[in-house]
Amino acid sequence: MDPTCIVSVLEARNLFASDSNGKSDPYVKLITAFGTTENFNKLSERTKTPLFKTTVSQATLNPRWEKEHHKVNLKNLAKGADAGEIPLHAVVEVWDEDVMPTGIPNKDLVRDMLDAMDGDDLIGCARIPLEYFSREYEGWFKLFRPHRDSQQGSREAGAILLRFTPEHFDVLDAEHKVLFAPLPAIPSPLPPSLHPLENGQIEWLAQVVRNVYLKGDRKAVYSRGTLLVTSHRLIFTTLFTTNDVFTTPRPVAPILRGRSSMLDIPLGSIKICRFKNSTLSIKTHEHRVFRFEVTGGVLTFESTCCLEASTVSYSMINAVAIMQSHIYWCLQEQLFPFKCEARVRWPATLAKPEESCRLTSTDLYGDLDLLSEFHRQKALDPSAPWRCSVANTSYNLCATYPSALLVPKAVSDEVLQRAAAFRSRGRVPALTFWDKETKGVLCRCSQPMSGILQRQSDDDKMLVDAISASAARPHDLLIIDCRPKLNAAANRMAGKGFEDPDWYSGAQIHFMGIENIHTMRASLKHLADASSGERLSWLRHVSITLDAAVRGSQYIGGGSTVLVHCSDGWDRTAQVASLIQVMRDPYFRTVRGFLALIVKDWCAFGHKFAHRCGGPVEEERAPIFVQFLDCVYQCQVQNPAAFEFDERLLLFLARHAYSQLFPDFWCNSEAERVEYLAEGFKTISESLWSVVLKRQAEWLNLRFDPSVHELTVEAKMESMQLWEQQYRRPVFEDCSDPDLPSAPSTSDPTHTCKPSVLLGTKDAEQKLLIITGSQDLTSSKSVLDDMEAQSKYVIRTLNETVEGAYAWLFDNETL
Repeated sequence: MDPTCIVSVLEARNLFASDSNGKSDPYVKLITAFGTTENFNKLSERTKTPLFKTTVSQATLNPRWEKEHHKVNLKNLAKGADAGEIPLHAVVEVWDEDVMPTGIPNKDLVRDMLDAMDGDDLIGCARIPLEYFSREYEGWFKLFRPHRDSQQGSREAGAILLRFTPEHFDVLDAEHKVLFAPLPAIPSPLPPSLHPLENGQIEWLAQVVRNVYLKGDRKAVYSRGTLLVTSHRLIFTTLFTTNDVFTTPRPVAPILRGRSSMLDIPLGSIKICRFKNSTLSIKTHEHRVFRFEVTGGVLTFESTCCLEASTVSYSMINAVAIMQSHIYWCLQEQLFPFKCEARVRWPATLAKPEESCRLTSTDLYGDLDLLSEFHRQKALDPSAPWRCSVANTSYNLCATYPSALLVPKAVSDEVLQRAAAFRSRGRVPALTFWDKETKGVLCRCSQPMSGILQRQSDDDKMLVDAISASAARPHDLLIIDCRPKLNAAANRMAGKGFEDPDWYSGAQIHFMGIENIHTMRASLKHLADASSGERLSWLRHVSITLDAAVRGSQYIGGGSTVLVHCSDGWDRTAQVASLIQVMRDPYFRTVRGFLALIVKDWCAFGHKFAHRCGGPVEEERAPIFVQFLDCVYQCQVQNPAAFEFDERLLLFLARHAYSQLFPDFWCNSEAERVEYLAEGFKTISESLWSVVLKRQAEWLNLRFDPSVHELTVEAKMESMQLWEQQYRRPVFEDCSDPDLPSAPSTSDPTHTCKPSVLLGTKDAEQKLLIITGSQDLTSSKSVLDDMEAQSKYVIRTLNETVEGAYAWLFDNETL
């Protein structure tokens, strides 16, 4: 008897309103899923006969179905166009029925008539892993409405409650196991061509396609290999390389390539995924484009069969469509790398995470929390003029600020609350850095709500004057408005604007001319083209941002007060405030200090990571954080001995700002992070900060000189250098681990990633003695000889085993 499952549709809640009356007429369909087209509303699934369809519930956004129990033949779920092709999931869709209305013509009636002529509307959908059909389960599934013009990003559309009751399902039956076997976990230890997931999670294989060519920028250059998609990333691992696709491919030298044969693209960094004319095209949020030409040979783990083909067969097309569908759905689901139980099947041999994997309050920032940092600055010493306010403990004062705010002791929380009403989004002036040596003060905030009439607030004046009086040079205040003056003046029309220096004692204001997020987004997009003019445009933005930081650093160095803001105080403000601290305090140029800076000024004080780094709305995306890292890179180039870390750490952070592999870059504010903790959000991921600190030796700059106190930064346009490793990496250089340094280049002798070029003879001797632990150069040579002998032994051993390892990876059907 065929295995079946009773699927009960119980209820839905908070559905999207599709009709003009603010209601919907919802019904539910269950279909199988094999792939998507560019426009979700024209999915190939839309024309398929559904496995079942419920009755229509009239005029409601919270429908209940009492007798919707449908028997599904589980073999029908696994019916593909070709034998052995099994989908990864089913799709439940909620639709709004549109019926041609009757009655007296009016505006709403005409709209409903046009709507009905266009057919029923999709309210929302959710994918259902096949595992749910093989076990008893009842639960809510979130629905989303995808954007029509983008393959990433969606809007929540409610939720639906389903119950699954399997019948005649034998977990020991071989045929049943093929249909609903758990996705295989990537084996451990990993084969030599793969490196592990950076966040320590277990990942699952979803699809593998062999005999794929990675197209380069030049049409004559290809790399042949195998394309894998897992629960977290897209992997291309090279088996062969050739400069002519028509010549016989040759194996890659495993020791020369090793980990270099791998292209690793986190699914979270993918913006668009399309499959057309036998070519799978991937575009990332960093505007990098990869094209994979499919020629034949597919391995599907659900069917544990290997198909070889000399030409592109329908099986191959269907397999890649499943791969594309998996990527597409991952992009639609928020925080997908950490919702494994709701998305893919767990390996049978792996215990699911329980309470031990629940996040706790210590996971918010670890030991990099704000109060620890302010104690380091001595801002909380009894003799210091600052206190920690409790006004924002519950995030009632400002939802996007941290719970701990440092303000002058002379200002009460009542004054702080009234001053918040005068600042956009309640982001009042608060301390972010107190220079221990010069007693200079750096505060940040948002624009004032002054409007056309230039309204002012006595409480805001009291707060700012008290801040200015806390510096070594009291009442010497520089207000850095990061915006162009024209933009700041235009905001007056919306009831906002900028300060009048006469409001505060000894104040002056400078408009720095840093453009908004839309300009930055367009500039980075154009930088992806090979246009020298757009390159200069991007570097001009970097130069202006650095100029603002240099000016603020000089002012704080004189013991004065600097107040930084832009519009809402979470983009350009974070950039300039962070760069000022990098220039002023050597601690922020160490690995731990740099992480503490990002935690404080980006995570705690609020930056819209969830929206800026690959968010659902195109107009909200902007490379603000990456541009900040670019500015730090410029400081590294001009001051190669001033940083404990080198370019590799910046590349690592830039990569994972988009990857969605770490919870530290999920949210827009501290309050959102706390909300995830309060809900008991489960994860098996490490914190980004702990991973960086564990791998601290990988980022170290061998030229680092701790005695370098203050940076000397030239912010002129001619001093800027394009960050080649971030923006100009060739396709085949992406086949290496991005966390590893590239080979030295003689064209850039000052690059901090090339310590062998930078080190002088005396410095090199000292580093050699440290590395070998010897007292003199003669002993060091002996130690180096032993190290070389051990290295040769390791290489010889790897050479003897790597051929078998590759055969195991690509020829073993079960992997």
